[in-house]
Amino acid sequence: MPIVKYTHLNQTIQARFYPVSNSHHTVVILTGMEEHSLRYEPLAHYLNQHQFSVYVFDHIGQGLNAPEVKDLGRWPEGTFEWTVDALGQFMLHQLSHQHVHFIGHSLGSFIGQRLIQTYHHLLKHVVLIGTNHQDPMAPIGRLLTQLLTNNHNRNHRAPFFNHLAFGKYASMIKPRKTSFDWLSINPHNVQAYINDPYCGYVSSFGFWKELLHGLHHLFDVKRLTSVRKDLPILILAGNEDPVGDFGKGPKKVADMYMANQFSHVHMKLYPGLRHEILNEDNPYHIYEDILHFLHH
Repeated sequence: MPIVKYTHLNQTIQARFYPVSNSHHTVVILTGMEEHSLRYEPLAHYLNQHQFSVYVFDHIGQGLNAPEVKDLGRWPEGTFEWTVDALGQFMLHQLSHQHVHFIGHSLGSFIGQRLIQTYHHLLKHVVLIGTNHQDPMAPIGRLLTQLLTNNHNRNHRAPFFNHLAFGKYASMIKPRKTSFDWLSINPHNVQAYINDPYCGYVSSFGFWKELLHGLHHLFDVKRLTSVRKDLPILILAGNEDPVGDFGKGPKKVADMYMANQFSHVHMKLYPGLRHEILNEDNPYHIYEDILHFLHH
């Protein structure tokens, strides 16, 4: 499994590449926050079996793009939009001969929503997993990151912001054995996440500032006016996922696209599942749902 590097505006982003010979279809996967690309290898192998080549990109400051553990969770200024443009340019210049399908999980799904606004003409299908609409508390969080982040601490870990986000999710799962039970009903997946030094770390002040700045205008429907309305979009989530307010958030995202005349919007909630629906005991029925969508 080769590692691919792509440089955009003097910054390099890396991905794991799972090629299929003579395939004309490529899936670009973007991971969630505080995790890494190797966790998507089972899905990549499944898609390979069905003649899709796959790239799984790590975010800046994650996985392949964190040279050392100390680099985890660090985002330079402008990283949210840079990631959108880097992926778009990669598709434009490296995959111009391919049918390109995008899958984004969690943080990757927010980048995906921005890709829909900016690079929709390059995409054949978009799958958003574990996504959400605008959090009503986000403006307050954005203001706090602006007030508390400076040049001295932007690369320092920010447990306060991590707790604001993830502490809320943890408190919604009762009973729970760990603070990460909100991720999954699969205890082996939760424990593997806890044991993995490249998962579940505390991100930096700069990361939170950049993330909330990137999300600030994401749900402005004016950005959808010039987007092609025949782009097929599939939204998947667990109905017990606190990130999506137990199914309400993904439904708001679907409603947003349908209200703006998108003609091929599909949504499915999986009963009893939480945030990482791809990492449950038997995720193959979810893989099959994704495959069915990509084939139509």
